Amino acid sequence: MKNPDTKTFAIAAGTWSRNIGNAFFNYGARYLLEGSVGNADVSFINDQCAYFSLMPWRYRVEPRNSLRYLDHVRPDYMVLQGSVLTKQFPKVWEKSFGLLREAGVKIVMIGAGQFDYDDEETKICRRLLEKYPPYVFIARDRDTYSNFHDLAEHSYDGIDNAYFIPDIYEPIPHDLPPYVVLNFDKTPEPWVALTAEAGQESGGFSNNTASFNIYDMNWRMSFPKVRLGLSKSFGKAYHFIMGPLGLSGTNQESVGKWMIIRTDHCINPLMINRIFRGPNAFGYDIPEAYFNLYSQADLTLSDRIHAVLVTLAYGRPAMLFSSSGRARIIERLGVEDVAKRPVFLDLDRLREEKQAEKDFLASVPF
Repeated sequence: MKNPDTKTFAIAAGTWSRNIGNAFFNYGARYLLEGSVGNADVSFINDQCAYFSLMPWRYRVEPRNSLRYLDHVRPDYMVLQGSVLTKQFPKVWEKSFGLLREAGVKIVMIGAGQFDYDDEETKICRRLLEKYPPYVFIARDRDTYSNFHDLAEHSYDGIDNAYFIPDIYEPIPHDLPPYVVLNFDKTPEPWVALTAEAGQESGGFSNNTASFNIYDMNWRMSFPKVRLGLSKSFGKAYHFIMGPLGLSGTNQESVGKWMIIRTDHCINPLMINRIFRGPNAFGYDIPEAYFNLYSQADLTLSDRIHAVLVTLAYGRPAMLFSSSGRARIIERLGVEDVAKRPVFLDLDRLREEKQAEKDFLASVPF
């Protein structure tokens, strides 16, 4: 029998096979609630099935014949996280919010963020949250907090949930040689070359090259120009068009003393030739091995924000190859140069931010 003082939290989670990075912040949300709310009974539940619909003509539309299970579960609190605040937010959530409120379920948003960060997106999402105000709103970046904090009963200028992964997962030792991780799911993989002394840095990724200094060497990355152009045209669809042909990666096995390990965050739909497109490739449908790889990498280079974020959270260097506004969740911790060169996170600052967020959650009367 349930303790009458226990409060149930259902975390809308999943779509890990399409982006394993979603698991990173799902795990963080569960950890935060279990560790900060003394009477919490926390479970994962499915996220909206609308997130499986990616075709332009039915983008984020609930599939026909869907049970719409989230409309029928009755926890005390429904928990949303990640870049849920998109232009499609009302399409995905408005019906569920109405039914959940009618049943007395409160909405909690932890580590929530936007996607485009433009005025239209903000207005669309504000209209829905004005109609259905969340009980708790913890933003994962400063702009999201500024745009929505006034709408919730309890608001906090927080960080992304995935920063808590090192508190959850202790890396398992391995016998691999020193390695760097290349994680390029949305753009073609680059070739990497070293020179033995520091040289001029490019200050970011432009004209299909980038150069930076780390470990007393100059690293130069060269992206295949034609395929890079195609990836910009096709977006996320690029790998599913080119990948099965083996045209998404390189056959480079090492750079200097470092083995190259190439990870893939998107294994659904399953295309073996795309995922294992070069030597030392890794892809799977649970997150722990990714934590193990990123936590012990000498360097992570990626166009995936959460590959970079988790590497940094373990005190390792990483660089982001993306112009996405969602990079704010990394810049939030004071590493504004993450898209210009490899950076390290200030782990003392990270500890302070994590503890402050825990203290805030512990102060909320659930």
